[in-house]
Amino acid sequence: MRFNDSTPSGLKTGDTLIFSGPGQVHGIDVVAPTSSVNYLTVYDSEDSSTSSKIEVAFVEADAGMVSINHEFFTPVTCNRGCYIKITGNGTDCRYIVRYAKG
Repeated sequence: MRFNDSTPSGLKTGDTLIFSGPGQVHGIDVVAPTSSVNYLTVYDSEDSSTSSKIEVAFVEADAGMVSINHEFFTPVTCNRGCYIKITGNGTDCRYIVRYAKG
């Protein structure tokens, strides 16, 4: 299911602030890393230095997967902003977040 009012973030790599302020995450499209595994964690946070980040979603991207399209049946609400943190051993994971502000 694709939401018609989604805005794509554009292709991202690494830790990134997707939007600040309230909004909803509708889905994440991931191009899997070429080696090892990466974990994408979605936080309700306006920046990386916020000590009270709230984890709202998690996607695992493993090498060898063709691609990953993770749709949220109910959009994930972020009140302060949407910050993506990538952890794991892979270094070349790329992704697009589909979201709506407000």
